[in-house]
Amino acid sequence: MKTRNVLVVIGGAICLALSSCNSDPKVPEGEYLIEGELENVPDSTVVGLFKITGHSGKSIAYDTVIDGKFSFRDTITSFKPRKMAINASNFFNPGKGFPSAQLTVWVASGNYIKVKGDDKLIRTWEVKSSIPEQEAEETFRQLRFPEDKEWLQYSVQQEALRLAPRTEANKQKYQLLDEKQSKLSRIINLRTLEYMKDAPMSEKWLFEYCSLAQHYLRYKPDSVLTPLVRSLSGRMAEVDPSSEFYQEIMGYLNLPEQIVNEGDTMVDGDLYDLEGNLHRLSEFKGKYILLDFWDRGCGPCYASIPEMTEVSQQYKDRMAVVGICLGTEENMKVAIKEYQITGTQWRQAASGMSGLAAVYQVNAIPRYVLISPEGKVLKMWTGYSEGSLKERMKELIR
Repeated sequence: MKTRNVLVVIGGAICLALSSCNSDPKVPEGEYLIEGELENVPDSTVVGLFKITGHSGKSIAYDTVIDGKFSFRDTITSFKPRKMAINASNFFNPGKGFPSAQLTVWVASGNYIKVKGDDKLIRTWEVKSSIPEQEAEETFRQLRFPEDKEWLQYSVQQEALRLAPRTEANKQKYQLLDEKQSKLSRIINLRTLEYMKDAPMSEKWLFEYCSLAQHYLRYKPDSVLTPLVRSLSGRMAEVDPSSEFYQEIMGYLNLPEQIVNEGDTMVDGDLYDLEGNLHRLSEFKGKYILLDFWDRGCGPCYASIPEMTEVSQQYKDRMAVVGICLGTEENMKVAIKEYQITGTQWRQAASGMSGLAAVYQVNAIPRYVLISPEGKVLKMWTGYSEGSLKERMKELIR
């Protein structure tokens, strides 16, 4: 009996030890916990957590790596899994050898998420959880290797060149790295598109298809990959039209043929306010019209708000300013409330770079288009710096 009792106790102790080693921490409902274990990543590295909506992100929290570990714990009110991203970029780790990249991490109520990595390349880090969306994410992530690891290594070299003197030699080195990355991306995208022919439909599938459609239908047509992108369009019949990215994808599949240049007659299109009412640019016929293409998460877009408000007031009798949000309806509402954006603010039916954004060659934001009272495109330009809008209006409005 004594021996048996000893054996039972020892067995129980062993069981408890194994249980503590193999079981994940319990996370209460209404919270999530992310824990990272890293090797070959120096202590004091800053890791950021970002909430992802569409193609943009917003910082949520930061942690510092200590003894190879970092963690994020927060509340979550939604019953649906939420898409997040982990980033350790040069922005807050200058000169430490990190690439310009991020790792997608899904969180959900009551879930424990484990991140493991053995280098600084971020997208090579593995994410484990019981969230189905993460499984799809991991499948697509692994499809990218081994080329993605090489791509990330080139990105590290590019980040170092950004901090180096801007000599002609360094510019050429950067360009060469960019060309190498483009070749690797093409290999990765070809493999991804082939997989997507029969892959299970998921939010990750839609995100990838949206990104690839934008790239190969809107920006860089490719003799092999563009037809492959179009060949997947039939799978959109499997998708709920209310799903994220659905309208944006359809916009890329049905891009307008007309492209407007300076001196051309303006092109109009359907635009919608926050209440869903339909509007057209022709409502301002007889006035100058300044189009301001923007989206949530665009720092220069937000920086321009005070000056754009001044310009709107200064020329209110002669010019109408029309903000065109390229994001989702939700993003537009949040941004307008958060930054107290005033004036005429409309959006296209589909978010992204299709529709009027394609017509007016919007490749980056903020993008501005000034149209004359006669309906001619006077000037198109991209980017904002303090005082630039006032200078443009002084130069162009007669």
